[in-house]
Amino acid sequence: MTKIFIGLDVCKASVVACKLHSDNLKTEPRQLFYELEFPEFKANPEGLSGLLDFIGDGDIVVSLEPTGMNYARVWIEQLGKRYEVRMINHKDLKSHRKMLRFEDKNDDTDAFCLAHYCSFYDNHKYRFVGFRDGIIAVLKGMINRLEHLNRVQSPIVNRLRQDLAWQFPEVALKQVRRSDSKKENADLSPPLWAWIAEEKIVPRYDRLYEKTIGAGLTESSRRDASRLCDLEREMAAIEKEMAYIYRTDPRFKPYSKVLDSFAFPKKTQPIILSVAFPIENFLKDGKPEVVERKGRRSGKKTKKHLSLRRFQKAMGESPSEKASGDKEERSIIHGSSLCRKAFWQWIYVRVEPVRSRPQGSRLIRTTDLDGNPVIKPICQHLGEIYDFKKSNGLPIGLIRSNLASIACRHLFRALVSEVCGIQEG
Repeated sequence: MTKIFIGLDVCKASVVACKLHSDNLKTEPRQLFYELEFPEFKANPEGLSGLLDFIGDGDIVVSLEPTGMNYARVWIEQLGKRYEVRMINHKDLKSHRKMLRFEDKNDDTDAFCLAHYCSFYDNHKYRFVGFRDGIIAVLKGMINRLEHLNRVQSPIVNRLRQDLAWQFPEVALKQVRRSDSKKENADLSPPLWAWIAEEKIVPRYDRLYEKTIGAGLTESSRRDASRLCDLEREMAAIEKEMAYIYRTDPRFKPYSKVLDSFAFPKKTQPIILSVAFPIENFLKDGKPEVVERKGRRSGKKTKKHLSLRRFQKAMGESPSEKASGDKEERSIIHGSSLCRKAFWQWIYVRVEPVRSRPQGSRLIRTTDLDGNPVIKPICQHLGEIYDFKKSNGLPIGLIRSNLASIACRHLFRALVSEVCGIQEG
C-alpha cells in the first residue's frame, strides 16, 4: 500500500501543505518539487475541511516543526485525531534542506522538506521529536508562563528601584521577597511592593517613610508596585498548582525521590521533570543503549553511551563540536535552556558555598582527585572539584559548565536505577 507523507509549514493563521507519495520518492527532489502543488489553508472550519480533503485517506503521516507551538497546536490537535503526526526538530530540518541543496527558504520549500524528511527517515523514530505526556505538557506550559512573567517583571522592578532612589532611598536597594505567611489563601505579594501600592499596612515602612530624605512616592511608583503585586500573585498561584500536580501524580514519585536526593530545590524539580519524564524515552528496549565503536582519533574500540548522550543533549548539557584544521570550538546549542539554567542555579546554591553542601545528598561511586575509588555525597564531590579547579585559576563559567555535565550524568544513572531498577553503572 502506498504511504503518504504530508509536510505542513505552519504560519500565523494558516498552513502550507505538501503531499508526497512513497511511489514518487525516487524522482530527483528538485524536479519533484516543481511537479507538486502547495495549497494554503486558513485556520478556520473551511480551511480545515479543505486540508482534510487534500490529505485524503490511507496510510498517512503528517509532519511539522515544533517551533511556534501556539500556532501549530490547533493543527496538531485536529489532525492528531485522524492521522499519525510527527514533529521534526528545526535544526535537523535545516541540515536536511542543505542535503537536498534547497537554497531558497519559503513556505513551499519548508513544506516540501518536512514531507521529504519524514519519508527519508520514516523507519528511524529517534529522528523525530517525541510528544510530551499530557500532564508534562501542562507543566511545561506553566514553566514557560513563569519564565514569561519573570521577564515582564524585571524591567518594572528596575524602573521602580530607580524611582525609589530619589523618592524613598532608604528602601531602594532593599531585597524583596514574598510574604512567608502559611495561612490558607494568604496574599503572598512582597510586603514592600504591597505597602507602596497601599494594599498592606506595614508599620516599619511607615516609620521609615516619616523620616525619609526622599521627595516622596508618586502615583506612578504606586501603580508599578501594584503591577508587581499582581504578577507575584499570579506566579504564586502557578507555582502552587505546579507543586500540587508534581506532588500528587504517582508516576512522579521516583523522580521526586531522586531529585530530592540531589538536593534540587522544589521549584526547580518540575523543570527537570518536564524533560526527563519518562526516562524510558531515552532508553532502548528498557535499557540504556551502549555500543562499541572505534574512536576516530585513537582507533581503539570504546563504549558509546548513546542513551546518556540523548539525556544530556535534552538537558542542554551536551556540547557540540566544530573543528576545522587547527581550530576547534565546543558550544552547547541543543537542549533545554531552562534545564541548563536550573543546573547552574543548583550549583550556585548547593555546590559552590561550602556551608550549603548537604551531607545527606545522594551517595555516588566516583574517584577522588588522586584517582582512588570512593563513595561520597554528590554535592560534596562536586564541591571538591569546584574548590580544586577554582584554586587553579579556571574561569568560573567553565567550572560550572563542567560540574553541570558531571551532575547530569549522575542524575541519568540515578533515574535509571530508581525508575527502571537497573543499577547505576
